[in-house]
Amino acid sequence: MSAATHETMVYLASHPFAFGFAEATRRMGDVVRIPGLGWVVNRPEVAREILLDHEHFSKRGPGSFGVLITQVMGESALLNMEGEAHRHLRERLKDLFAPAYLETIARDVLAAPVAELKERLAGGQTIDLVRFMRLLTGRTTFHMLGLPAPAHGADDAYLDVFAMSGRLSESIGLATKRLTPSQVAAAKVPFERMTAAVAGAYQGDELPGSSVLARVKQLGLTAEEARGVIGMLLVVGTETLTTAVPRAVALLVDSGQQRDLRREPKLMQPAIDEALRFVVPSPVMLRSVVSEVTISGHRFSAGGRVMLFTYNLFKHPDLYPKPRQFDIHRNQPACARNIWFGAGPHFCLGFGLAQLEMRMVLASLMSLPRELEVVRRAYGWGMFIPGYARLDVRLAQ
Repeated sequence: MSAATHETMVYLASHPFAFGFAEATRRMGDVVRIPGLGWVVNRPEVAREILLDHEHFSKRGPGSFGVLITQVMGESALLNMEGEAHRHLRERLKDLFAPAYLETIARDVLAAPVAELKERLAGGQTIDLVRFMRLLTGRTTFHMLGLPAPAHGADDAYLDVFAMSGRLSESIGLATKRLTPSQVAAAKVPFERMTAAVAGAYQGDELPGSSVLARVKQLGLTAEEARGVIGMLLVVGTETLTTAVPRAVALLVDSGQQRDLRREPKLMQPAIDEALRFVVPSPVMLRSVVSEVTISGHRFSAGGRVMLFTYNLFKHPDLYPKPRQFDIHRNQPACARNIWFGAGPHFCLGFGLAQLEMRMVLASLMSLPRELEVVRRAYGWGMFIPGYARLDVRLAQ
């Protein structure tokens, strides 16, 4: 099957209704009003304007993702904050993923497993990239929390981090506007486990100075603020990156464009950008309408709900000729660049870390003696973020 067909199967396995809904509304116009659900926004320029308009659109109003975050993580999870409180917290966190810290992550966390991945593939082994990325994400999470690598059963501990993140998001769907008490209780169990290290840190336990948790404490955040921020980083960064990298590799292999990237390493950033455009690791962003406003001729009424369908945004034919064709030579329009990471004050705090991990893994794979081939793949059924359940690769025979 083609690269685009495999991607369609990924979406159908995860969310068949949502995929059909996205494909149907994509063809209905730039902004589509759906009774009972709200407005679906399919044009990148309109989406960016909404993301930057904090006077008329909110992350905390009815039906927004912020409401769901607040129910589980409390008021200070950054993703669910706005106004002066958000600006103040964001300003304090602006250097959290500064270049010096990313260098530390690259050296102390990512380098060894990425080098081992390359060595095992070069030696003729078949590797499941989904499992590898889950382990890598879990390892990064342990470092961020200042937890020592387990002496025994490290793989199980790292995989448990991914599983906890999945349990946090399993109750959320397109029509979810508020979690039920039982759903909140179920989601709080993994959240409490994931942020348990915060309590120890704020009781005076020693933490490695390079850990995110130690740095958050040094910045003067309260324990409650730290729990929200750490929880947000783990939830947002765990599933999105873990699913995006195997899909990016599959796209490069299925399209035959790994050959271009191996021949021209300078195409690495365009390849990453095109892969993220294609897989959109965060398929939808939600906002509520605070007060009536008209954008590009489209009127949004107060009290309504807006769904920014990133899946549709980056397939708009006006900006992306042949949008369902994966093309690492594509010029990404400036008006849409990186919107899958947000825009303005809410632009993803972990953008640099996500880019670093993708670049290190892909660069290692593209520098192997021969091209990769996919030996086996399994689509992930019912995953919150669409992805593969398994993607076995090896050097081409």
